[in-house]
Amino acid sequence: MTAIFCAAVDDLFAWLFLSLALALIGAPGGPSSLLLRLSGLAAYLIVMLGVIRPLAARWTRNLQNAELSFEMLSIVLALTLTSAAATEFIRVHPLFGAFIAGTCFPRVENWQKTMREHLDTLVSVILLPLFFALTGMRTQLSLLYGKSALLWAATVLLAAVFGKLAGAALAARWNGHSWRYAAALGALLNTRGLVELVVLNIAYNVGVFSPTLFSMMVVMALLTTMSTAPILNLLGVEDHSLIKPLPADRPVM
Repeated sequence: MTAIFCAAVDDLFAWLFLSLALALIGAPGGPSSLLLRLSGLAAYLIVMLGVIRPLAARWTRNLQNAELSFEMLSIVLALTLTSAAATEFIRVHPLFGAFIAGTCFPRVENWQKTMREHLDTLVSVILLPLFFALTGMRTQLSLLYGKSALLWAATVLLAAVFGKLAGAALAARWNGHSWRYAAALGALLNTRGLVELVVLNIAYNVGVFSPTLFSMMVVMALLTTMSTAPILNLLGVEDHSLIKPLPADRPVM
């Protein structure tokens, strides 16, 4: 749960920074177009977080025990698609709009279960394999041959591992956890390859990454994800003694 919460906070800020970067890149234009894109992004966030989210919370407050009907599901999907269309209109990727719509929707457990049952098959069986196939078609491992390319690929991998695994482990250790617990948390936060692949494809589409850099980043995402299970097995996370509460006099930051 700690790893999931940390990853959620990390991804939230990552998407915010990504949206800002996409707004700065945007379509070709002068300073006025850049100002319009940034103003549109700010207005969008104000509307979604300051208006839509409170309205959605009020709408669901009296429906906590109700079943998610097809009409309600249609409203949720329409809100998601509208939010994605709004971010596409202001030259920010539509995936960011869908992400913000998800954060604005209240957490109703039985509704979330119903939505997963309706959408899981479509996403897992059709859309997700197509996404990975598209990423694989864009990855050109032949561009990584040569000492210079391999050196840069190793540098990217080491920087990613240090930033994710070491960063999370040091923060956990600073908060009073054992090195074993801290390393396990860092290993869990080091995985998150799917989110990285999504961001990489977005950056590739807008021309930020060259094919060589894109291939390096994809290899990094795959290797960090593949290394998670071996690291956890090495640490012995199946041993429940790994999870120890903090001392009562130690604040959790």
